[in-house]
Amino acid sequence: MAYLGYKYAQLDIGYREHWYSPFNNSAMLLSTQAETTPSISISNVEPITSFKIRYDMFITQLSEQRGILKNKRVENAEDREYEPGKPYLFGLHTSFAVTNNLTLSLSRLMQFGGGPRDVSLKDFAEGFFSPGTKDNVGEDDTNDVNFELGDQLGAIAFEYSNTLYNTPYELYAEIALEDTLGGDRNNAYSFGLFLPFISDKHSLRIEHSNWQDLWYANGIYLDGNRNNGNVIGHWAGDEHVYDDYVAAKAISLNWNWQLNRKESLQTVIRTLKNKSDDYKTSYELQVTYNRKLSRSIWGAKSWGIDFYGGEDVYGESFAKLGVTANFN
Repeated sequence: MAYLGYKYAQLDIGYREHWYSPFNNSAMLLSTQAETTPSISISNVEPITSFKIRYDMFITQLSEQRGILKNKRVENAEDREYEPGKPYLFGLHTSFAVTNNLTLSLSRLMQFGGGPRDVSLKDFAEGFFSPGTKDNVGEDDTNDVNFELGDQLGAIAFEYSNTLYNTPYELYAEIALEDTLGGDRNNAYSFGLFLPFISDKHSLRIEHSNWQDLWYANGIYLDGNRNNGNVIGHWAGDEHVYDDYVAAKAISLNWNWQLNRKESLQTVIRTLKNKSDDYKTSYELQVTYNRKLSRSIWGAKSWGIDFYGGEDVYGESFAKLGVTANFN
């Protein structure tokens, strides 16, 4: 990755990762779940003004999709024509501090073009500033097969931190929407709680996400919001039959225990429930033990043991045991 600029406007060109969410275990819109693609990004390194304004904007091209809609979105799916192609993805994220305790953030994704679909700068601007007029276009709305821009997702989130009975905490939540506000599907809701100091040695984080049918699906793109076969957002979006897009809810718990000055134990528990009888409730358990060494051994400054296991949504069990060494 190459970059240039200054603290309020830095240009990055290359394989830069983007994470559009205050959540730690998952992100409904954009995370590192899918393979990172080369992009052109601009963002600020330091917050702007006393409102601590931050922004991140990028454009990239995703991997080739099996099919991108070539003709109009007709009602009969058998009459739709598709061609393979590589769609573009535009992202915008901004956040600002309302008070010393409250931060609001807005995120936007636009997947457009690719293959047989032509998109002009005017089309992009209309889709950005007036998304409701350029999405979910019916077969009788227009004769222009490229009138519908593509697929859009947006989210609004807040983070609130304070102290209660000498215990610091952080509450955060996010509402994510696909296409336009007010629909009865394609919405996602998440909330989280972080307790950094339950005691001097323990911290706890709990996160919950719930999304409706057809999240990450789209009528224009056969592979939906994916890159190289993986959804670009929440990890649980891959835990179903490829074209199912079933509604689901996921819960994660992170518990960190500082045993002493040299030893620590991190535990992560995650569960997923797809809202269909075709799947089982999955669970994952990951326990990581780390110990700092009094003196380095063969250059290693710490070592650890990592266990990861559970049962997936198809009822299959899995387990992995690893030994790690840190040389930094």
